[in-house]
Amino acid sequence: AVPVDLRPRVPGLRNTGNITNLVYLDIAKEDTPATLGNTMKQQMDERRDGELYRVDALVRFLPLRMIRRLLKSEIARKPETGLYRNSGIISNMGRIPAEYFSGGGFNATALLGIPPSIDVVPFFIGTAGLKKHLEIILSMPNALAGGGRIEQVMKRLSEEMKPAPAR
Repeated sequence: AVPVDLRPRVPGLRNTGNITNLVYLDIAKEDTPATLGNTMKQQMDERRDGELYRVDALVRFLPLRMIRRLLKSEIARKPETGLYRNSGIISNMGRIPAEYFSGGGFNATALLGIPPSIDVVPFFIGTAGLKKHLEIILSMPNALAGGGRIEQVMKRLSEEMKPAPAR
């Protein structure tokens, strides 16, 4: 699941809130970054990035007590079955100008994001660039993050990430 910014749908909209929805990618071994990018672009062109599913439309008619019970039940089953709605969420906020967070003698050199904790998703990775740094944030449900797993994931990400070739 890849978050997609929906703000361009309303020309001239000025908002700093999180106005996103998801496009879903089923990744096969033969896929490349180009084929995945094309799939995302096609979904966005077809406006499938803001698509609601039948169940989503029905949720507004359910009492909050029932929704809470259903979610708690789903969360409890995930670690036992290993079956999740998707394998994870990746959100890239892009390069953020440091001057937006600098002033009065303070010069920002890094940023910190607070990753959402979503117990029905096995992991969330958020990335953002500030100057020459890439910040990576990661969250996992407690049931998956223990035993050094979250540290191993971060270690592997930091070892495998390489700068893009100069353009």
